[in-house]
Amino acid sequence: MSSTNSTKSTLSKAEIQGVVTSNDPSISFKKPTGVRSEFWTNYSQVYHKNIVQDYIICLQRRAVLKWISENGII
Repeated sequence: MSSTNSTKSTLSKAEIQGVVTSNDPSISFKKPTGVRSEFWTNYSQVYHKNIVQDYIICLQRRAVLKWISENGII
């Protein structure tokens, strides 16, 4: 696990995919607030220990994807 600063802890894509695959209880998924796109019906933002990560998950395939929050590009 790497740390981008003293208050935010982030995992790599491989680490997140691993905890998703193992159904680790430290991982959770939430829809971002204020989104209107139908895109989000199949995707959720990834949280690890209630800390938002720069990844989303496809809810159908359980695949983790990189997400750039500034513009929503994957």
